[in-house]
Amino acid sequence: MKKSIFTYFLALLGIVAISSCSDDEGTAIGNDSKPAATVYQYPVTSSDGDYSTDSDVRIRIATNNKVENAYYLAETVTAKEAYISSNGEDGYNQYVVSKGIKVTFSDGVADIIVTDLFGNNAITVVAEGKNGELTSQETTFYGYKWNDICTGRLYARFLTGGSGQAWKTGLTLQRRDDDPTIYRIKDAYGKGAHVFIYTQGDPTIESGDYYDGLVTITEGVEYTTITIPTVATPYTYSTYGTVSVTDYATYTPDESYLYYNRLYDNNFIAAYCRYSVSVGVITSNFVYFDPD
Repeated sequence: MKKSIFTYFLALLGIVAISSCSDDEGTAIGNDSKPAATVYQYPVTSSDGDYSTDSDVRIRIATNNKVENAYYLAETVTAKEAYISSNGEDGYNQYVVSKGIKVTFSDGVADIIVTDLFGNNAITVVAEGKNGELTSQETTFYGYKWNDICTGRLYARFLTGGSGQAWKTGLTLQRRDDDPTIYRIKDAYGKGAHVFIYTQGDPTIESGDYYDGLVTITEGVEYTTITIPTVATPYTYSTYGTVSVTDYATYTPDESYLYYNRLYDNNFIAAYCRYSVSVGVITSNFVYFDPD
């Protein structure tokens, strides 16, 4: 019996040891035989400064004690693959050392914001050992470019914190450069809180006069059906948490309500939306974008 208890105790110790190793994995510096730089990627936030989540990204580089120097280089995935095809992985590591930016560390860690990344990009970090040995790791980031379409004003709820409907002026309607079916009203609910608009199918010609609750659309006007995926506003409702906005057809889902969601050829937008919190719906109303 004593032997069985002792065996069980040793097995239990083994489980604890394995668990501890898993919890600490990657936090101990100096266990590798080769130089190593690990790359972590994070979205930029307002606390980082005046950066764009569309084309800027924050990376953290952590090294082991075998690293003498480290370098990073950001370029398109296509350019990187072409260089490796001609010069090999080792050749690319040498290229990063010669053409990249040398990293400045504090206690083996560096936080860096890489800007103006458009399209599919690879950020490659090369660690250089004390004996000149090179190892590398990469992270990828897809940056979007948006083209301004027009300025205008938005009519919606919770634009300024209150639940009432209000106009917000000085906003910009944009279209994504790589996909003309995706629009957004930039910073509609504050910095980074864009209202995205996805067009659905081909344009339609209005068959008769139509009053959408704000203006009368006359027969013959062209429009495209749209959806508005969920956007979290910076506001809360009572004690129920963050208020989100979604078009009604997407929220329910009930495609019959797509009839009310329209992007007109003059860039006027109307969409029937629901405002909700985690426990359910607050209210439903039209959202309008009125171009200048």
